[in-house]
Amino acid sequence: MTSISPGSYLASHNGPSYASGTTGHRYYNGNTMMLACWTTGDGDADGHGDHYWFVLDFDDDSGYINDWYVTTGSASQWQPHVPHCR
Repeated sequence: MTSISPGSYLASHNGPSYASGTTGHRYYNGNTMMLACWTTGDGDADGHGDHYWFVLDFDDDSGYINDWYVTTGSASQWQPHVPHCR
């Protein structure tokens, strides 16, 4: 589930960095997504230092989203359930 400002959206990226470009998929507050695995990359765009990124397995989107913008709890809560990308 995304947790972003109302009226804003979360863009899925081609890799775990903002320079990788976007896939064209947008997620809005309250959307649910399937997380395939996690990796590390750029820190979140708002400067909080969150370097975790999730690879999506959702409809036809296999892009990357930064953990800061998704309601998942702390890494210690989601890491036992979401595998590390290989």
